[in-house]
Amino acid sequence: MKVSLKDRTKALLYATKSYAKPVAEYILAFWRRALDREETVALLQDSVVYESKDAPIELPAYPIDESNSLSVNGFRSPEYMNTNCIDYETDYVWKLQRGGKIKQLSLCSSGSVLVNNKILINLDFGATSGYRDFPVKLRRLHFPLVIAPWSHNASIGYFDFLLQILTKFCLVEKALGSDVLAKAKLCYPILNTQFEREYLTKLGVGCDALVDTKSKTRITADCMLLSNNQGRSGRVSPSNVALLRQRFLPPEPVTQQRRLLLLRKHTRRLSNQDEVIDLVSQYGFEVIPDSYRTVDEQIQLFRQAAVIVAPHGAALANLLWCSPGTQVIEFMNGSYSPPFFYYLSHLLGLRYDCLVDYSKGDSSYRAYHANDIYTDTELLKKKLDKILVNCVTE
Repeated sequence: MKVSLKDRTKALLYATKSYAKPVAEYILAFWRRALDREETVALLQDSVVYESKDAPIELPAYPIDESNSLSVNGFRSPEYMNTNCIDYETDYVWKLQRGGKIKQLSLCSSGSVLVNNKILINLDFGATSGYRDFPVKLRRLHFPLVIAPWSHNASIGYFDFLLQILTKFCLVEKALGSDVLAKAKLCYPILNTQFEREYLTKLGVGCDALVDTKSKTRITADCMLLSNNQGRSGRVSPSNVALLRQRFLPPEPVTQQRRLLLLRKHTRRLSNQDEVIDLVSQYGFEVIPDSYRTVDEQIQLFRQAAVIVAPHGAALANLLWCSPGTQVIEFMNGSYSPPFFYYLSHLLGLRYDCLVDYSKGDSSYRAYHANDIYTDTELLKKKLDKILVNCVTE
């Protein structure tokens, strides 16, 4: 396969960034030390107020076709790489109090927690963004009680907020009661999005409780409430998935009958979108444009769905709200085919399938992750025929 100069340049820039980052972090580490997860858990062992560990699950790679499969190795611990087993780290809530060995509690611009101005603690999958924090901050804010839900350097979007930040607020609420969210300041890199405000409103959190760590302000606290994510991006524990559903799903039942095609308007659009729309329209699908919807509207849309067809993207985090048995077909690039929504579908009892476009190469071409996706409509038709026949017979 011939690779264009533009694509080669993109791949080179991505590789350069990937190799340069750990070198830069090593150089900057002389003035701050980042603990690994095990060291963090040991440091905080006297501050645990909640802990729970889910049992391992069996999750094989998903067969895409005769020669390809959707790998879930990124979700496995090294010792389980040659098995179908996915094990889980313990989910914690910690109440970290200033006093004794802890002289100072502060936050970096990235949201990472800093102990005694020297130690970065790793609650998720990397706290080294704290190396890049500006050491001198003239403006200062101090609070009695802070909830700090973020400790790694990934950008935050809808998927990250829902599965990696909101879960922590729900865990803190479960561990210490709903009043704690009303008393504390919530400090992290604020998204300033409508969905963020709506979800927090549902938790009883007002805008005045949010503090953006991205500002050049030194944020310190007498007490910090912390929680953790699982140690691999995109993975959330089954109990946290259940907690989100318990906290946000309306109690009244709904009828699952809608067939939905979700579109994207920026990255990973369908390159033959009109052709796909023509096909699914023959099966009674509604075409759902990529436009603003309230949180309640998104929850209701996915609750009512019997079949969901969509390109890979953050909107599929709303699979959280689907009922067991919902059919899912995900479109992906071979250059970027993470198993996030296969994994989530497995936890929720959804029926998952996918179509992967390999025209840009395999997963080694990470630089193409945002490319548009071509969908084989003949293969899609076969899958829809099979799925909808099963729906009728059941």
